[in-house]
Amino acid sequence: MSKLKKPYIKKSYESDGSKSDTFLMFYESMHLSPAWKSLGPTAKVLYFACKSQSHSEKHKKNPDQFTMNRSKWCHKYQIYGEGNGAGFTRDMTELIEKGFIICVECGANSRTKSVYQYSDMWLKYNTPGFEVPDLVKTIAMLGFKKRKNKEPP
Repeated sequence: MSKLKKPYIKKSYESDGSKSDTFLMFYESMHLSPAWKSLGPTAKVLYFACKSQSHSEKHKKNPDQFTMNRSKWCHKYQIYGEGNGAGFTRDMTELIEKGFIICVECGANSRTKSVYQYSDMWLKYNTPGFEVPDLVKTIAMLGFKKRKNKEPP
């Protein structure tokens, strides 16, 4: 029989100790990557909010997918003000263009939540083969052209 593993006890400087608290992984290879270094400060904060959001959503088909809407980035995480949708769009566009996130379903035309997914394209950032396909961009990035929601590559 195997031994039961003791649960990790959070240190006082890591958490307030609540059971609903989530842990976000962030590896040094990402932190030191050219793609991460090229992000603006609020885009980095938005990335961590997306990580936190993806862990708090329940009943998902794909654990790598998440939604992020105005009530989350404005009220819950308080990254942008109520009237600063342009800031969210700018930073989410930056995360997509640098290869950290892809847009699986853009809800702009249907007025539904957009669905995003994590990507490993950031590993190829600043290399000759790096290109973000139109299929994983938002409608705002495509100049408000209507696009069909398709499976990401």
